[in-house]
Amino acid sequence: MKFGTGTITAQDSSTVTVKFLKEYGSKKFLYPSAFIFFLNLSNPSINKRMSNELKLIQTLAETARNNRLAEENKRTLLEQKAASKKKAPAKKRLPKKSSPEKEATVAIIAV
Repeated sequence: MKFGTGTITAQDSSTVTVKFLKEYGSKKFLYPSAFIFFLNLSNPSINKRMSNELKLIQTLAETARNNRLAEENKRTLLEQKAASKKKAPAKKRLPKKSSPEKEATVAIIAV
């Protein structure tokens, strides 16, 4: 939907508010994505600065994403390494057969 020409009346870290003609009133847009998809700045020098800022934001987002992926890969490798080092469960041992001397001793005590 096109609202026409408007004036930016407010901006914070996540939104930008633009006042359009009376029939549309003020509208809030997500910042900075609104300048990528919906809004165009009419002042060429401000438009250039916004383009540079958007490139910087995109670069920072990509760097953060790459760092997150690297940390996840590192954690996964450490978990796989730890899992491969775990010992196999010990086999159950059968009870030892008692020696004849012990059987004889037990028999003598029982008498």
